[in-house]
Amino acid sequence: MRNVIIAAVSFAVLVTAAHGAESVDEPRVLSLEATYTADYWKLAGDASRSQSAYLDNLDITAALDGGALFGIPGLQLFAYALYDNGRALNEGIADTLQGISNIEATRAFRMYEAWAQWQAGDAFSLRAGLYDLNSEFDSIEAAGLFINPSHGIGPDLSQTGLNGPSIFPVTSIGVRAQLELDRWQVRLAVLDAVPGDPARPNRTAVRWDADEGLLYISELDYRTLSDARVGVGYWRYSETFETLAPVEADEPATRARNDGSYVFMESAAFVSSRGEARAYARAGWANPDINTIGNYIGTGVTWRGFARSEDQIGFAVARARVGEPWRRAQRREGVGTEAAEWILEMTARMPVGEYVIVQPDVQYIEHAGALSERKAFWALGLRLEMGFAFAR
Repeated sequence: MRNVIIAAVSFAVLVTAAHGAESVDEPRVLSLEATYTADYWKLAGDASRSQSAYLDNLDITAALDGGALFGIPGLQLFAYALYDNGRALNEGIADTLQGISNIEATRAFRMYEAWAQWQAGDAFSLRAGLYDLNSEFDSIEAAGLFINPSHGIGPDLSQTGLNGPSIFPVTSIGVRAQLELDRWQVRLAVLDAVPGDPARPNRTAVRWDADEGLLYISELDYRTLSDARVGVGYWRYSETFETLAPVEADEPATRARNDGSYVFMESAAFVSSRGEARAYARAGWANPDINTIGNYIGTGVTWRGFARSEDQIGFAVARARVGEPWRRAQRREGVGTEAAEWILEMTARMPVGEYVIVQPDVQYIEHAGALSERKAFWALGLRLEMGFAFAR
């Protein structure tokens, strides 16, 4: 209850400030934003999982111009507080490998990001602090419309680590360097390999334990003159991980390197009198000896302006293919498996007035959890967003 009260008060303060904000032409020293997101979901098509769930979260961000405040050119400070209500939808109910809603998380009110960035000219920047790697790495602009988590960050990467990598809903301390040369962009980051405290998932825990190791990640992007974009990334944990299943049942488990890679592309906008369309595709790989998902392929198309200028509609496909070591372990337990889990998604995003957005969403899930016994089912969702901003 305390967390709910804190979130509600914070939201009310920012809403009041947003209504009192005045537009100014001077550089903005302080920028505040608050977004409340609520999902209602109904699972249908599989009698054993015909359940509903309500999810919501509150995002509060603050950005400060450190140059104006402290006289350090190129300095930016950023803080991000996050509240999630923690209602279960996927775990224990839908039980998919990829999830259904990108706001589902353990109930908590936590500091999500808190970093400082120094921009040295136009080419180089350095960021350090509590950092969400998915805010820059493995982030596809054209895929931002979709609600299924696989289109926000590939499940080949999001599944990894002892408590996930440094992404929603728990982040870790890290350092990121970025260099931009003409149309090329390269970024490198080193992060604590275990975000938060796995034993206390509903608390903010910022710690650095040398025994837990590090996560290294790099990405190279190229943007064409037409604004199309291609990218390739590689990640690796410094510590080795125990393998899922040996070839022979009596063999001892071994340890192996936990690493993987991904590639993506997104098109330029195809503009017509009826709006603009974009397409994207992504593929990713992870070591199947350690991770359940060995490779992933996702693709989608979006169309903006199909009715009004800001209305969007999109269709996406996500396929998570499991590795043979995981399937072998399941067979030894007498569990039948499939090669991959498929999720098809159709969604539409429509502003209602200045502050509210409505987004109906339909997902069709086949072979959930890559288990043969699971029947196909539907996830029917409705998302409501309310956002406000304040700048001085």
